[in-house]
Amino acid sequence: MTDIIQHPNINISARDMKEAVATVADLLYEKEIITQLGYINLCRVSESLKSYKRSSSWEIVIDREQAIEFDIAENILHEVDPVVPILSCKKISVNLTDPDVLPFENLDICVLILDLNGEVIARWHFDRANDQGQERMQRGPLTHIQFGGRVHGSDRKKDFPLKVPRWIHPPLDVILLCEAIVANFYPEKWDIIRENPRWCDAISKSQLICYSAYLNKMVKHLNTSETTILHAMDASVWR
Repeated sequence: MTDIIQHPNINISARDMKEAVATVADLLYEKEIITQLGYINLCRVSESLKSYKRSSSWEIVIDREQAIEFDIAENILHEVDPVVPILSCKKISVNLTDPDVLPFENLDICVLILDLNGEVIARWHFDRANDQGQERMQRGPLTHIQFGGRVHGSDRKKDFPLKVPRWIHPPLDVILLCEAIVANFYPEKWDIIRENPRWCDAISKSQLICYSAYLNKMVKHLNTSETTILHAMDASVWR
């Protein structure tokens, strides 16, 4: 496996992503996977991309107050009790001008799991490592998944205390995180929706954006004994 993956043609504009997000919103609402409020807020994300037109760069922000609220997921907590997944996004900045560079200048998106009383059960966030200034980066993989972190609200005692580990993980955008939530929390509906052509077309756009540079970087270091993939994808090495 010495060959690098050929760069696919990532000819995706903000307008394309606007349509993809709208498609995902429609299908999730049609299958009763997101609430009416979740649908309104996801449509708002789609509309926010309108101003970028055919640009290859855009930004997405989903405030906690306008989060994507999913419907009740049954038999999750202790395999008996229901939960509610919530998706929010501090900021995603996409720049597709260079296929060799990870296209995310900013990436901070999270899923919060609540019980029916609104109490936080768990939180995961998918990040790009922070630039700490003076050419120093946050320790860990450039893109990673991390449990816990800052819980919304003023009571810092509810924050999860662990700051590590930051597990190596490919980047996920709003669409791919929606897909992961559906697959894990609504498996029966996932079985129905996962082969829908409209769904797959929307997902494919996000896959190209999120995975192309990441997979090329990974494959490049598979057949070398000079370093490891984890080291090569560390934020201090891969910028």
